[in-house]
Amino acid sequence: MQKIILSLTFFFAIINANAGTAYLANATSLDQSTDRILPCKTPTKNCESTFEVVPGRKITYTRTFDLDVRNENVTSAILMIHASDRVIPWGYNQLNGLMDQGALSKDALIVAPLLMAPADKPAAGWLFWAANDWSAGFDSIDGSKTSSFYVLDELIRKMIKGGNFPNLKTLIITGFSAGGQATQRYAMGTEVDHEFPNVHFRFIVGSPSSYVYLNDERWIPGTRYEFSKPMTDCEYNNYRYGLERVSNYMSSRSASEMVKNFLERDIHFIVGELDDATARANPPIEHDPKDARGLDLSCGAKWQGASRLQRSYLFHQYLLSEFPQFQHGWLSVPGVAHSYHVYDDQRVVDMLNFRN
Repeated sequence: MQKIILSLTFFFAIINANAGTAYLANATSLDQSTDRILPCKTPTKNCESTFEVVPGRKITYTRTFDLDVRNENVTSAILMIHASDRVIPWGYNQLNGLMDQGALSKDALIVAPLLMAPADKPAAGWLFWAANDWSAGFDSIDGSKTSSFYVLDELIRKMIKGGNFPNLKTLIITGFSAGGQATQRYAMGTEVDHEFPNVHFRFIVGSPSSYVYLNDERWIPGTRYEFSKPMTDCEYNNYRYGLERVSNYMSSRSASEMVKNFLERDIHFIVGELDDATARANPPIEHDPKDARGLDLSCGAKWQGASRLQRSYLFHQYLLSEFPQFQHGWLSVPGVAHSYHVYDDQRVVDMLNFRN
């Protein structure tokens, strides 16, 4: 069987003469019949790349298309942020499943970075953060003091400014659970979208355990949807839950600037209608939707509601009440508890395709 060596954008491809696919040395493949690069959809080493964010410090990320290979067919991108378990395949597979169903373009660029913690046993040269600090944009503890949100900024700059996707028009930043927390907080703090006015940025916040409120008011229990400053000794408005004592990354802009940026952005919130667990089972029940493992039970979180579902709906009502000019999207997905399957709902698919 004849094999031919080709050069494509400085990468070598080996072609099976009887098949229509060329395989690039970096595990990207080319459909010879259409001249389209095929997506790398299996979350294994073949679809991983490394990215040096700051000198001597890097991350790994999984992607459908190599960021260092020119691809003029890519017009949309999704940056998927993992949950607290830091398991890339769950979210990555969910989006690729939509691609297989035809619900997402086969030319969609999906990028899923791994933001490591000490439990991952990172080697020298890798960025990592204390526990879930990456979800709030805190500085890394590998010695470089790099904010996880700066990592996202730089990854987005590489996707857009790198020049390999000249027809990129839309970029969605989304995450589930702790990734949803990261998405909402990042939407408060980043200004990277200001650098790319020709790209439509959208943030989709999936089932987070808590929210950053825009002021010190919270829901008054027992009322329908009334919000005011609570009488409590709890530091409920510190960062992660509010805009006091923020991280180094967030402190580079004022609270009023962050609120202004947030209210001007295209932001949507999604949650499962069965994501109503309020307590952790003891002992834990594997994959039981009524076991609220990972649910934030701190006083700051409890002032936002009892479950992820209630907290999501109360934050939605808070935005309607306090910031009626903010045209955000909110929806609950029937039949889904705390699961990536919230992305299967047709209305969420429409969000991912900018149809609503």
